[in-house]
Amino acid sequence: MPRRTSHARLVDLDRQRLTLEPKFHEEAMAIVNVIAPDQEPAVFNTMDEAVAALQAGQIDGVVADVPTTFYMRDAQLDGGVIVGQLSGTGAGAEQFGVVLQKGSPLTACVNAAIDALKADGTLDALLLEWLGGTGSAPVI
Repeated sequence: MPRRTSHARLVDLDRQRLTLEPKFHEEAMAIVNVIAPDQEPAVFNTMDEAVAALQAGQIDGVVADVPTTFYMRDAQLDGGVIVGQLSGTGAGAEQFGVVLQKGSPLTACVNAAIDALKADGTLDALLLEWLGGTGSAPVI
């Protein structure tokens, strides 16, 4: 999520000073390997440190999961831009879940509700409304 640019091409990202989301360092490093930046990514212990560095101009962007980037753009940064997301397929696709107590009697009902939301397109509409869909974070 470079701060000072709105272009969304991997060739442009390789010249940016980036950092990785600390809790997903291994996954983020795989993404950085696709971007192949000219400089080694900066290392911060927390996302708050990364946001502060972004605001101070010490780095140009943060590689993080999609929900985190939306939060950073909407709640933490003035003028933040999400330049894009890499397409998630297979084991690398981002997944969301519902947490219930083990053995919860609600499990079957929740699974049925999620399946129904998927089947009629409601889940996709909710993802588009609340996570911005590809229109706000184009696949690059």
